Amino acid sequence: MDPIKFEPRPDWQTMPFPGVAKEPSFPWRYLFAPVTEDLFTGQVCKHHGCNNKPRKGRKDCTVCVNRKHRIKNPWAYYFHLLKLSAKKRNIDFNLTQEEFRAFCDQTDYLQLVGRSAGQHHIDRVDHFKGYEIDNIQLMESTANVGKGNRERHHQPPNQESELF
Repeated sequence: MDPIKFEPRPDWQTMPFPGVAKEPSFPWRYLFAPVTEDLFTGQVCKHHGCNNKPRKGRKDCTVCVNRKHRIKNPWAYYFHLLKLSAKKRNIDFNLTQEEFRAFCDQTDYLQLVGRSAGQHHIDRVDHFKGYEIDNIQLMESTANVGKGNRERHHQPPNQESELF
């Protein structure tokens, strides 16, 4: 495959400069644009600012499709994240989507969720049990991290040691 050659377009001086009310002194974005017009035609997602390749037979990429789904169904997105996290950590997950949605509506979880201080996580009340509707609560992120550190460091040592 030949490398893409970037050189000044022959018509860069007469090209319109879209999206700006005032003409810039020099149209830098067109100076090193590809010479061939059909180089990127049909090979970029239709959404503004996305440079991913579209799905086969479609005009949008999987990243944009997933982003649109996450915006339309935020509770389903966070349910999926919680379920994947539990699976990765080998924790039982016995929540249904309906229970999780009711929990989100009751606690305003979708408005409070986040990673930074002052935002909230879903916490298990008893860390020996899995994710069940009666074992989850909403907790501030800093308190949840502190609770996890305390539980990790104060677990009773395993009585059956394989080394001795």
